[in-house]
Amino acid sequence: MYYMANKLGAWQIDGDEKKGRVSFKLFFPKGFDPEIEAIRVAGSFQDLAQSIENLDFSNGFPLDRDESNQEGTFWSYTTEKMVPAGFYQYKYMVQFADGSTRIVSDPCTRYGGSENQNAAFVVGGSRPGDNIVQPLKSGRKHLRDLIIYEMNIDDFTSEYRGLRTPLDAVTDKLDYLVNMGFNAVLFMPWTAWKYRDFDWGYEPFQYFAVEYRYANDLEHPSEKISWLKKLVGACHERDIHVIMDGVFNHASTDFPYKWLYRDAAKCPYTGDFGGTFPGLQDLNFNNSCTQEFIRDVCLYWIDNFKIDGIRFDNTVNFYISGNTEGLLQ
Repeated sequence: MYYMANKLGAWQIDGDEKKGRVSFKLFFPKGFDPEIEAIRVAGSFQDLAQSIENLDFSNGFPLDRDESNQEGTFWSYTTEKMVPAGFYQYKYMVQFADGSTRIVSDPCTRYGGSENQNAAFVVGGSRPGDNIVQPLKSGRKHLRDLIIYEMNIDDFTSEYRGLRTPLDAVTDKLDYLVNMGFNAVLFMPWTAWKYRDFDWGYEPFQYFAVEYRYANDLEHPSEKISWLKKLVGACHERDIHVIMDGVFNHASTDFPYKWLYRDAAKCPYTGDFGGTFPGLQDLNFNNSCTQEFIRDVCLYWIDNFKIDGIRFDNTVNFYISGNTEGLLQ
């Protein structure tokens, strides 16, 4: 199961830079019943309204259930109308078999929302073929030859970026880093966290999403992913290796997949595996769906953004000697 190959999350599926239909899709692996009767999606794209405050789940769009796939169940919905270019936010309302409901974000969104743990999508903006990242100008060096600068993107750019997105502002200082002798940057986590305030990023909430705080440019609201691609490209032009800090032992306690299950304790993605991290939600690598999910997260950032490596955070807790289900030996 390839999470991005099946276009989980929300994607513009046709149209052009001015408009397009949008597809929403969720996946639940076989063998772990979430006890869901119905799912509706609502957000700022309803009636083309622009305010996320108008989430209207009573008039939300129902997702269709497809149980024909041997790996699990898909729920999906595609808008009937073309949605104009822009940045839109959304959530799901899940109705469970016992009649209870819960409003949950999207675990596979590629865009974090501006508030309230929203998921988001973009219509228009840069096209998939734009901002193609070129490889390192002089090729990849061995780890032993790297002189690495560890960077918190927010803190690094806070004094000079103004209204620009932090991911764009970093490029201003890349020549300075080269002159200082650095040939690699370890970026502290850029994956979306659950709040919009300053954060070190070690409580991931949406693994495929660029953190909204890092990617929000007031003059270019539809550009989000493109800023990271441009930054990686600018680093490669200067022979700076890009290393992503990946947090895969644990997630936020509000990790959306957990709350898409009526009994959150039965979510196959979360639970005890190796060591535990107090106050956070451990990921359960005993189940293949978790292994595949994290593998796809890694491949997403490597294949689409051409990063040069990943630092695995907190490996002591999801490495078990002789066990290849967690951190592979």
